[in-house]
Amino acid sequence: MIRHKLTAKKQLFIGSLFVSSILLMGLLKYVFAVTGILSLTKDANLEIYLIGVFAAIFHLREQWADILQCSILPAPFKSVLLGGRLAVAQGIAFILIYFLLQDIAISRAFLIWFLIISLPLNTLLILWLPIYLRKLFNRSKKRTAVLVGKGPIPQEVVDYAERCRHFGVDFCLHFGDPQDHVTGLTRLGSLADMNSKTLSSAPSLSRVLFFVQDLEDPDYRSALDLCHQLGLRVQVMLDKKSLFGNQVQHIIDGDTHLITFADEPLQNPLNRIAKRCIDIAVSLAVVLIVLPPLTLVVWLAQRRQSPGPLFFRQSRNGLNRETFTILKFRSMHYSCGSEAVQASAADARVYPFGRLIRRMSLDEFPQFINVLKGDMSVIGPRPHMTTHDDLFEQEFKAYRIRHYVKPGITGYAQIRGLRGEVTSPKDIQDRVRHDIYYINNWNLQLDFYVACKTILTLLQPPKSAY
Repeated sequence: MIRHKLTAKKQLFIGSLFVSSILLMGLLKYVFAVTGILSLTKDANLEIYLIGVFAAIFHLREQWADILQCSILPAPFKSVLLGGRLAVAQGIAFILIYFLLQDIAISRAFLIWFLIISLPLNTLLILWLPIYLRKLFNRSKKRTAVLVGKGPIPQEVVDYAERCRHFGVDFCLHFGDPQDHVTGLTRLGSLADMNSKTLSSAPSLSRVLFFVQDLEDPDYRSALDLCHQLGLRVQVMLDKKSLFGNQVQHIIDGDTHLITFADEPLQNPLNRIAKRCIDIAVSLAVVLIVLPPLTLVVWLAQRRQSPGPLFFRQSRNGLNRETFTILKFRSMHYSCGSEAVQASAADARVYPFGRLIRRMSLDEFPQFINVLKGDMSVIGPRPHMTTHDDLFEQEFKAYRIRHYVKPGITGYAQIRGLRGEVTSPKDIQDRVRHDIYYINNWNLQLDFYVACKTILTLLQPPKSAY
């Protein structure tokens, strides 16, 4: 009911703004025709500009929903701000229509006057309409509602109950633990005390909201059955943080409601395309311009100090744990021990020039070839050896989240100084924590920031680079 009332209020609000624009346009047309201040030809098609008016109103639909369900009425300053945004959106729409149609039948002054007058008119409507609609929808008799839950009630539940009051549903009763008092609600007892007698004592009771923190609690099942027997409307709000953790999100896919444990920005195909385009552009430049002379220098140094293969190849886990072969300039003597052993400070396996390219991260440059092949990204969580992946997954449960995206040549953890040898569980936990932050908060600005910081670390390598 509350959702339907909000939808109805939103539709009435948008409709009122649109009708006011129609009336204003008609009034201006009449005034101009009578006074002769500005002439409009008979061919002036004002109706086409109403499409721009509606497009501008619809473009700001999220702002309309916010002020309609907010417990605090829009302040005058906010009304002026929204009115101004609406006028600007209408102005842009008018300009596009005017120049696309090459419309000479209508005066530009007419459109300018419309925008000038619509600004204060829209501001007054934005300030007044929510008040009127709230009174209109609250004329019906107030209905009582009960909040049921064990444990602390979070602020989001209290805010929801407050919003419901503006739709004629008054959450004034509470079944819960004594120590978890909710301000403004009368406690009727614990969840175990909930029965037909206590519920019947509530006047005009219409619905019960369950805040569930434990899906296996039998008290919730008994209380739900009781509500169905009494013909009460039931709503259930899950404590997603307690049940699933911090990363859980609610997703609506058509008619299907899903709870997902991660919905990171790179799940969006457009974001993946944008990141891939940048990866290709950067990698092509490096592979064609930087890599050839660098390869020649490394090859000459290897011939002198440590003959053997130019590149070091090793299997790594990438996106969705799919295995790929990573490329590096070889920085250690060929056939000098287990490849699964991490490099350490003063490692005897590293030849002199290899130590230099490792410290400056120049040994990573062949990985731009991996980026072109699609195995890696320029920026992302650094890939570890497969044997280390298995070990780290046992130490830190969230480690596998790193495989939601492609591994990178550099990453958010690396610019924070988290690179080099892993000597304790805390080292890997810190890296994973930064990698998860990057995955959950990815955007192009963050990639640009990581890239700039990486360039600085090339010039001033940290002590952990060896």
